[in-house]
Amino acid sequence: MRLAITGASLALATAAFTLSAPAAQAGTATESVAAQGPAKAAASAGYTYKCSAGGFTGYVYVNFERGSGRVWRVNWIQYKITGKAGKGRHKADVRWWDGATLPATVRKTARAKQDGKWHKLSGRYTRGQGYSSFLIIFDKKGKDPRCSQKFRMR
Repeated sequence: MRLAITGASLALATAAFTLSAPAAQAGTATESVAAQGPAKAAASAGYTYKCSAGGFTGYVYVNFERGSGRVWRVNWIQYKITGKAGKGRHKADVRWWDGATLPATVRKTARAKQDGKWHKLSGRYTRGQGYSSFLIIFDKKGKDPRCSQKFRMR
């Protein structure tokens, strides 16, 4: 038995394979890395930080690539807020401060969603090594609870 593959049948076989491959699902920070493909996922890493107050928990995910020497590139920053007390409210504050840049990099939103899903806060920038922090002011009736965390990415 002899098998012959022509250019047209190879292209068709490749297209069939591509269409039948499972699609990456977006929605969590880790899955977002995988959705970019194996080369990008292998080259980047990420940290998830969290803090809690008043029945809420806030998460901040930082995806980065280590460059040469002390230089890092932050690819994106995402936040997620969970908690029953503020379901459906979208006026929380998320503030990111990175002291490893001169001047310090600040990213913030005053319309953060509290829906338990990941939302983008920032895109790419280059940083050295140093401290970063975030502050989350949750949105609920009455006094708004807040939490923060300071850390050093290593």
